[in-house]
Amino acid sequence: MPLRTYDQIHMRTEDLARHIWSVAPYLEGKDVLAMGDSDGFVLGLTCAGRLGLVPAPNHIFVCDFDRRVLQFIRMMTTRLGLARTVSLHAYNVFEPLPYELERVADVFHTNPPYGQYNGGRSVMAFVDRCLGGLRAGGTGLIIAANDSAFDWTDHVLRNILQDLLRRDVTSFRITCEQHRYHLDDQPELRSGVIWCRTPPRGVAEYARSRLPSQFEERFYGRKSIPIPSFIGLDGQPEQLTLDHGSA
Repeated sequence: MPLRTYDQIHMRTEDLARHIWSVAPYLEGKDVLAMGDSDGFVLGLTCAGRLGLVPAPNHIFVCDFDRRVLQFIRMMTTRLGLARTVSLHAYNVFEPLPYELERVADVFHTNPPYGQYNGGRSVMAFVDRCLGGLRAGGTGLIIAANDSAFDWTDHVLRNILQDLLRRDVTSFRITCEQHRYHLDDQPELRSGVIWCRTPPRGVAEYARSRLPSQFEERFYGRKSIPIPSFIGLDGQPEQLTLDHGSA
């Protein structure tokens, strides 16, 4: 089983820079929960904010199950004197949200697996955890595949929007075809952003429980694969939690 299955797919540099430039004004002075994002977004936003190139957030809570990503962010923020701006949390979305991460953020930002083969469930897994970390009445930015050249993105987008509506989460702005990635199978696939606003009450369904098993099916792609609790510093999976074989 190739470890690349678990690796985060990085946004192309030019598109990442444009994305940071466009969203930074909405994150100014805010506490931000970043989940399922690459180190590029967190470090790019933090460094650009410190240099005065874009408005700076107040604090970023970074959650990732890949210890390599967290270590690199820790190393770079320490080297650049930005460690107080960022807190790092080894976290897997299948587990209950830790108490210390509940309602810590004004805004969440997530770039989860696209959910092409599970109808968007993998997207909503990350969104549910982000909602648990959001203060009442907060806002969220969900990066989701949204490309007119790929019909499946319409189906997934509809499912995501219906699930948000079911939770009384209002999608007030949707952009398409903004970002490209270093993808082997669909190199031209582009994503956009769903901007959403949450109601005064909490809307996370699974904040205090493990995600139901159906979320694990085809979470990373065409096949269901063993899902590790974490990816270690050596790039190897730690504590495999699921093995659906070739289901």
